[in-house]
Amino acid sequence: MKRKKETYSVSFICDIRDDINPNPDYQRLMVWRLEHKQLLVDTILRGYDIPKFYWKEKPNDQFDVIDGQQRIKTIWDFYDNKYKLAKNIEPIEDENVSEKYYKELH
Repeated sequence: MKRKKETYSVSFICDIRDDINPNPDYQRLMVWRLEHKQLLVDTILRGYDIPKFYWKEKPNDQFDVIDGQQRIKTIWDFYDNKYKLAKNIEPIEDENVSEKYYKELH
């Protein structure tokens, strides 16, 4: 098995989502509540590390998510403005991000 470690930006992960299958047969359903999603996005916006994603490469540059399904779907949903940040979130780089959707961020 060939393994490689790479770093991707959030925008790149959103751009290639058509090539990523977050729901292979062995994955469970989404279980994260809104608060968990908001905390993950807050972590990302502050530039903190998040756990790795593990993907299995398939033919034609397609990938199955082995680990990270909750996180990747959370990122995609925020990028698609399906939920907003928490009400009590602290400013990020002096910007008030409380209750903002992705499209409202600078």
